[in-house]
Amino acid sequence: MVPGEVSYGNSLSFLALYRVLVAAVLVLLLLAGGAETLGLGSASPLIFSVAALSYLLLALVLLVVCTRLVEFGQTLLTLGVLLDVIAIIVMMDASGGFRTGMAVLLLFSIAGSSILSDRTMTLFHAACASIGLLASQANAIINADQPVSLLVQPGMLSSGYFVIGIIVNRLADKVIRSEREAVRRGRELQNQLRLNELVIEDMPDGVIVLDELGRIVLSNRAAQQTAGVPLATGVPLASVSGALAACLARWRALPIYAPGAAPYASDADIVFGDRQVRPRFITGGSTPQARVLVLLEDVSRIEEQSRQQKLVALGRLTANIAHEIRNPLAAVLHAVDLLGEEAEAAPRGRLLQIARDNIHRLDRMVSDVMQLGRRDRAFAEMISLADWLPTFVGEFAASERLASAVIVVSIQAVPQIRCDPVHLNQILWNLLDNACRHGGGEPGSVRVKVHLLDRAVALDVIDDGNGIDALVRAQIFEPFFTTFSRGTGLGLYIARELAAANGAGLRYCAEEQATTFRLHWARGAASQ
Repeated sequence: MVPGEVSYGNSLSFLALYRVLVAAVLVLLLLAGGAETLGLGSASPLIFSVAALSYLLLALVLLVVCTRLVEFGQTLLTLGVLLDVIAIIVMMDASGGFRTGMAVLLLFSIAGSSILSDRTMTLFHAACASIGLLASQANAIINADQPVSLLVQPGMLSSGYFVIGIIVNRLADKVIRSEREAVRRGRELQNQLRLNELVIEDMPDGVIVLDELGRIVLSNRAAQQTAGVPLATGVPLASVSGALAACLARWRALPIYAPGAAPYASDADIVFGDRQVRPRFITGGSTPQARVLVLLEDVSRIEEQSRQQKLVALGRLTANIAHEIRNPLAAVLHAVDLLGEEAEAAPRGRLLQIARDNIHRLDRMVSDVMQLGRRDRAFAEMISLADWLPTFVGEFAASERLASAVIVVSIQAVPQIRCDPVHLNQILWNLLDNACRHGGGEPGSVRVKVHLLDRAVALDVIDDGNGIDALVRAQIFEPFFTTFSRGTGLGLYIARELAAANGAGLRYCAEEQATTFRLHWARGAASQ
């Protein structure tokens, strides 16, 4: 164990405290008169008393030092073992030698130090204790003229010092390694759990964890926002959403339930909060009553992803087709123009006009298709609609050869919006083209109205036509859908895509009396 660690410092302090307790017991026996009963200090009471008191005093000093200088732990540990060996050997000699059994106390000192030392220091500590014990016994044999056989028991005890030291050291080493591995894995587990929490919290789909009784244990931000109410821990799922609780009950009643297998998806979408979601249930338990992970997939987001994937594929295909069509189309148009210069008969001129009209229609379709790849290239700037809009309407009317009174501009505020002017031009051109085509053509039949809606800017294009049939309203923004025989079906779709690229929205207002398409910018994209 590395010195300086908290567990090492605690263990070193406990060992020093044990030394103080042993010394304190010996001093108490000495003061209470019990030492004589046990034969302690029988050979030299004065030396025993001085050794016991010195042992206690030095043990207290060492205890204080061990609590404050943990970085010198190995040195303090060795000093403590040497203090034990010297003090116990001296008190043992003052008590009559090995027969008092005090040498056994060194076993505990060697065992305790082996826990905190490496193998080399463990052998050194055991060697110090063995040398002290054998030297004491050899001195007794020499001075008292005792038989050499009295070295057998001290020798066996000395061997026990080494055996106990090595065994305890190896066991402690394994325990320390296991503790370190457990701490490391615990930290990794905490980090992994934290990462899992962050991932779950940032998931676009709602996540709810239920216990075996169907009560909420955990929920992420998306689930809270979808529900529209707080999903507090311990709240039954049925009190939040009866439809979701019914799906859960059907899942738990499945006869083919297989824990840990593929997640079960409900047979129908449900309304959860203010959104339509598709619930899925997953469990890793062994019974249907184990904890359940509920995934709430936003149906609108799934449909949007599917639509975007289709449009990406469509955009690639149409871009390739557009490049392949435009060059031969230009050649055909040039050839038709040359034929038209030589045409004299009326039927031939009519056929050439039909060819020109269809060629121009194909050219418009190619131009519209090319716009599909430009929606992400928006260069937004602040535009004052009060200055920009009348100029644009005038250019549109001149280009389409309309009377200036047909389109009426009404600006009820003087807002500025952030938008790409090229994109804004394309959007309004498509909207006005539709409005003029379906309007009556009389003065004021098409109106362009700019106003504020909840501090956001709205630009309405209104015509006096018959409106849009309710059966086809859901399809008007789909690509290539048109009710006009000479239309491409891309005008409204491109207008909405370009609006989205500039942070705006485009929708058909069915609640208005006239046919109204509303282009609106959120607060962050508009200022007054």
